[in-house]
Amino acid sequence: MNYAIALCAWPLLLAASALALRNLKWVRLIGAVGGLLQVVATAFVAVPVLCGGAQTKFFAAFQMDGIAAWFILINSVVYAGAMTTAALLLQNPEDVHLTERTGRALFGLSSLFVIAANAVVCAADLGALWVAMEASTLVTAPIILLTGTRKSIEAAWKYLILCGVGIAFALLGTMMLMASAQHVGAGASSLSIAWLRSHAASLNSPLLRASFVFFILGYGTKAGLFPVHNWLPDAHSEAPSPGSVLLSGALLNCGMVALWRIGGIVEVSNS
Repeated sequence: MNYAIALCAWPLLLAASALALRNLKWVRLIGAVGGLLQVVATAFVAVPVLCGGAQTKFFAAFQMDGIAAWFILINSVVYAGAMTTAALLLQNPEDVHLTERTGRALFGLSSLFVIAANAVVCAADLGALWVAMEASTLVTAPIILLTGTRKSIEAAWKYLILCGVGIAFALLGTMMLMASAQHVGAGASSLSIAWLRSHAASLNSPLLRASFVFFILGYGTKAGLFPVHNWLPDAHSEAPSPGSVLLSGALLNCGMVALWRIGGIVEVSNS
């Protein structure tokens, strides 16, 4: 529970403030302070793990291990930078082609995104990983089109279409990986990453390798890997600057962490 509170409390407070408060000045202040406090809260749960502390599961499908600890720290620093930048830029929202309403939306959506990004890197289950990745897509798409220009709408649409196809490939890869484990343990199988690693040598090798191809196409789209990166230039150029910070500093990492964890299963099966 401490992990969930540390990773979600301040972003949820900022998202609620962006929804409830009509004064952008107060939202900017809460955003800047909340971003910095998020770094402190994240360090409180991540640093002990990095210093050799026990790896802990929470909410059954999530874990705090070394990889998760490093990347939630990165997410929190990127989030703090984006919120501080937004607080400064939105002194005059018109200067960055936003209104007070879309400015508040930027803070709220960014806060929901960092929760989704933390869920991706902490996922200990391929099902939870897929759901968290999809949530990150749905939250970041509106950030891209906040300026309301024709190009921003086109960029958001391209992002949704390409990442939607990618996440469908990832779902197919998840189903194939689960199918590869059907004969293990008298028919018992699991989407737990730890369970799959421990039984990797017994998985159906052709299905496992085929699933990894779909994972590369699927999560590689979110990571901006060639040749499934076409959404990336338009999204970065059309999103407000703080949103572009989140896309480059946190979103791409989500796709890479997913491939890193799944690649570990394939590596063990080949050893």
